[in-house]
Amino acid sequence: MNILVIEDDTRRLEPFCRALKSAGYTPQRVADELPEKVALSQIDLLVLDIETARRPVSSQYIRAPRILVLTPHQHDTLPPWLRAGHARLVRYPTRPGDLVDRLPELLAPETSLAAEQTVSPQHLPLLFEIARTLGAHLDLEALIDQALAIAPRLGGTFAALLLVDADETIYYRSTQPGRDDLQGPSARRFARRLLEEGLEGWVIRQRQVVSLPNTLVDSRWFRASYIPEAGGSVVAVPLNLDRVNARGVYLVGHTETHHFAADTLPLLTAAARQVEQAVSNALLFKSQTERSVQLALINEVSQAATSILSLDVMLTTVVQAIRRTLAFYRVSIYLYNPSARRLELKAEAAAPGNLPHVPRPASGYSLGEGDVGRTAVSRRTLLVNDTAAQPPEPDNPPNVRSVLCVPVTLGVKLVGVLKLQSARLEAFQPYHVAALEMMADQLAIAIENARLYEEINRRADELKTLNEIGQAINSTLDLQETLTLVTRHTTRLMDAAAASLALRDDERGEIVFAAAYGEASEAVIGLRLPLGQGIAGWVARHGQPILAPDVSADPRFYAEVDRQSGFATRAILCVPLQSKGRTIGAIEVMNKRRGMFTPDDQALLQALAVSAATAIENAQLYRQAENLRLFNEDIIRHMTNGLIAVNRAGMVTACNPAAGRMLNRPQDEILHRPIEQVFAGTPALQQVFRQTLAEGRPAVVRELTLHRGDGTSLPVSVSVAPMEAGQDGQKASGGVVGVLEDLSDIKALEAERRRLDRLAALGEMAAVVAHEIRNPVAAIGAGVEYLTRSVGPGSPEYEGVQMVKNEIKRVNRIIEDILFMARPLSLNLSREDLAAIIAGVLQRFRPVLDSQGIAVQFDPPPGLPPLKVDRQRMEQVFGNLVANAIQAMPDGGRLTIQTEPVPADQGVTVTILDTGPGIPPEARPRIFEPFFTTRTKGTGLGLPVARRIVEEHGGTIRVESGTNQGARFVIHLPGERKPAE
Repeated sequence: MNILVIEDDTRRLEPFCRALKSAGYTPQRVADELPEKVALSQIDLLVLDIETARRPVSSQYIRAPRILVLTPHQHDTLPPWLRAGHARLVRYPTRPGDLVDRLPELLAPETSLAAEQTVSPQHLPLLFEIARTLGAHLDLEALIDQALAIAPRLGGTFAALLLVDADETIYYRSTQPGRDDLQGPSARRFARRLLEEGLEGWVIRQRQVVSLPNTLVDSRWFRASYIPEAGGSVVAVPLNLDRVNARGVYLVGHTETHHFAADTLPLLTAAARQVEQAVSNALLFKSQTERSVQLALINEVSQAATSILSLDVMLTTVVQAIRRTLAFYRVSIYLYNPSARRLELKAEAAAPGNLPHVPRPASGYSLGEGDVGRTAVSRRTLLVNDTAAQPPEPDNPPNVRSVLCVPVTLGVKLVGVLKLQSARLEAFQPYHVAALEMMADQLAIAIENARLYEEINRRADELKTLNEIGQAINSTLDLQETLTLVTRHTTRLMDAAAASLALRDDERGEIVFAAAYGEASEAVIGLRLPLGQGIAGWVARHGQPILAPDVSADPRFYAEVDRQSGFATRAILCVPLQSKGRTIGAIEVMNKRRGMFTPDDQALLQALAVSAATAIENAQLYRQAENLRLFNEDIIRHMTNGLIAVNRAGMVTACNPAAGRMLNRPQDEILHRPIEQVFAGTPALQQVFRQTLAEGRPAVVRELTLHRGDGTSLPVSVSVAPMEAGQDGQKASGGVVGVLEDLSDIKALEAERRRLDRLAALGEMAAVVAHEIRNPVAAIGAGVEYLTRSVGPGSPEYEGVQMVKNEIKRVNRIIEDILFMARPLSLNLSREDLAAIIAGVLQRFRPVLDSQGIAVQFDPPPGLPPLKVDRQRMEQVFGNLVANAIQAMPDGGRLTIQTEPVPADQGVTVTILDTGPGIPPEARPRIFEPFFTTRTKGTGLGLPVARRIVEEHGGTIRVESGTNQGARFVIHLPGERKPAE
C-alpha cells in the first residue's frame, strides 16, 4: 500500500509512522507541503495532522483516494474543504499500533447496510477497485466518463448517468446505442424529457431501485421517434446527493432482455453507492473551486476596470468577467445620461439559454422606474432574493427569482447601476454584495477615466480622420473606393449610426445614393430620389447644410427611405459637397450614438466635405478617362484587321489579337521585337514601315504577300501612318502605326467569281455543242450503225467499225458531261443504302480491277443510316472516283473505301484512298475546275461532275493528297439534306 504522511513542525505523526514500518508498511514522509513530483491519484492513503488539514492549501489534498486526519481532541471536525466520504477524522490512539490494525476497516469502501448484508464477498475486490478508480477523479466530466466505463465490469453493455446540481444544471451522458451521440444542448433537452417522462425521473422522484427486464414493455422507459430502440434490460439506482443539494440516477443496461438476475442487484446497488460517493466529492470540490475562482475573477474585474481605457471594451469585459464568476447569472450595466435623465443599457452578458431575451426600451429607464431606477434614486444596494414577493418587474422574466442592483457612484455623482439576475432563490450571498459594492467603487472611477480618455481620443481621431481622407485623395482614383472610404471614415468621425453620400444626376434631375456605411447601408445604396426631395435632395439642390435634431419635426424629411431600409432615423446632419463653386452632391450622417449633433459637428463635417468633394471629382474625371481608354482598347481588340504600332527605333510596341493571327504568332513573340524579326520573310513590308518612319508620310500598299514563320503565306493590304506625340506644345514623331487587312476572303470571292464566269461560258458553249456537234455525231453514229449490218465479225473492216462506234460513244459522254455542268440538276431522291451503291459500283469495275492487279478493301460497318439520295447520280460520283483511282494505278495497287456514320447529323462519311502517285501540290487547288486535268487523256470533267452532284445533295467533297502518297478523297453526305446554294 502506498501511504503518504505529511507532517508539520510538531512531528506528532512520527510514532504512527514507526508503527506503520513495524507492521510492514513503507510510508513516505514529507514536511509541510506536497512535493510537485508526487501525484495524489497514485497514493492509496494520505495521512495528515489536524493542524495541517486546517491550512487552506490542504484543499488540494481532496484529490487523494483516501484521507486520514488525526486529531488529539474529541470534538474537532474536518475543515470544509476536506469534508468528503473518503476523508476520515480519527483521534490519536494511546497505542499507534492499534490504529495501524484498523487500517483495513478504515479503508474499506463505504456501502449501505443493506448492501453490506447482501453483496457477495467475491465482489468486494471489484467494489474496492471501483471505489479506488472513481475516487481518483474530482473533475466531474472525467468522473462521469469513468462511471460509464465500469458498466462491462458490472455485467452490462452500456450505462447512463443523469445529474441535476444545485444550480439546476443538468449533466447527462449515456453509452447506449442511439443515445451515445447526444451531447451539449441536445443531451440536456433529452435529459429534461427523461426527468419529466422517463424512468430516470421516476427513480429520482420515488427514490427506488428499479429493474426493467424488458424496456419495450414498460411505459416508464422513454422512447423517441428519432432514437432507435431494440429492447433490452436495465437497472436504475437513485443517487443520494442531498448533502450537495443535488439529485441523480445511475443506470446500467444490457442489449439483451431479462439479462440482470435478482442476485446481481446488490452488486449494482453497491456500485451505484460508489458512484454516488464519488459524485458528491466531485460536486463539493467543484463548489469550493468555484468560490476560489469567484474571488480571483472579482480581482480580474477590478484590474480590467482600472486598466482598460476604452469604455465599451471595459464595460463588456466587466460584465463578461462577472458572469463567468457568478455562473448562470445575467449581468447588466446601465449608465446615467444626465441630459436625458435616464439610465441606458451599455453592456450585458447572459448565460446562453439560461434566461429568455427581454426586450428593453431603446431609451432606457427613468429615475425611480423599476429596480434600476429605484437603485439610482436611493444610491443604495437593492437585494431581492425572491422576486415573487414584489410587484412584477418588466426587466425580470418569470424564471428570474433573485435580483441584485448595486449603485455605481463617484462621491455624490450617480454614474450608473450594476444589475445581476439569477434563476435561483436566495442566489446572492453577503460576500457577493460586499465584493460587488467594492468593485462598483472602482468601476465608477474607471468609467469616468474611460469617458475622459474617449473624449480626448475623439478629438484626436477627428484630426486623424480628416488627414486620412486627405491622403485618400492621392491614394486612389477609383470612384467607388473613394466614396466608400469617405462614408466609412465619416461614420467613425461623427460617431454616427450611419452615413450616406448622394451625387447629383443633372441629366435625370435626380440624386443617387452612391455609397453608405453603417446600419441598413446596403438597402440605401443605389436609391434614387428627385432632386430636392428629402433632406439630402434639398441640400444637393440648394447647396446649404441642414442640422435636424428631430427629423419628425422637419417637413423636408422623406420617411419612405426608412420604410424601405428598416432604419429608424431620429436626427440628421447633412452638408453639401461642392467643388469649384458647383454642388455635386451631399453627405449626411444619422443618429449620433452619444448625445445630439451640434454646430461643432456641422463645422467638422463641412471641413471633411471639402476634401471629399475634391476626391470625388478627381475620381469621376479618372473614371471618364478610363472608360474612354477601355472603349478604345475594346475597339482595337475586336478589330478584324491587324494593328501594329512601331516606335522610332523600329521596335513593335503594340499589336492586337488580329495581327497575331495574321502573323501566326503569339503576341508575346511580336511585342518588343524589331520589325525585321517580326516580318522576317516579307522585306517589302519592312520597307513600308521603315519608309514611313523616315519620311513621316503615310504609305499604302494595295496588295502584297505576307510570308509567315510556319511557311504559309497570306495576301494582305497595308496602310502605315505616322503617330504624333505632343511634347512641350510641339508635335514630334512618336513612331508609326500600321493596319494589315487580310485579302484571303476577297481573293476567294474573286476566284469564285471567275469560276462562275467559266461556268457561264461553259453554258454558252454547251448550247453550241448541242447544236453544232451533237447532231452531226448522231448522224455519223447512225451511218456507222448501218454499216455494221453488212460487216460481220469475220470481215477485215469489222474491227475498224467497232472502234468508230466506241469513239462516238466517248464523244457522246463528253457532250453529256458538258451539258450536265451547264444545265440545272434535278435529283430523283429516295432512301438508299450507300454501302450497297458503292458495292454495285465496285462490282461493275471488278473485271478492270482484277486485270490491273488492284486489291480492293471495302468493309462497311453495320448500322449505317440510309440516306435520301439520287441513286443514279451517286453511282456516277463513286464511278468517277473509282475510275480515277484505276487510272492512277496502271501497275496495280490497293483501293480502300471506308464508310462511317456521323451522329451529329445522322449522315455518312465516305473516304476513298488509292496507292497511286498522288496529286501534285500545285494542281490540288484546281482539280475541281471543269476541263482541268493532269493526264494526257481525259476531259477534266469527272471531278467537277462529282463535286456538283455531292453539293446538290447538301454534302461536301475534299481532297487530301501528298506527293507519292496516293490520293485521298473524303465525301460527307448529311442525313438532313441541305440544298446547295
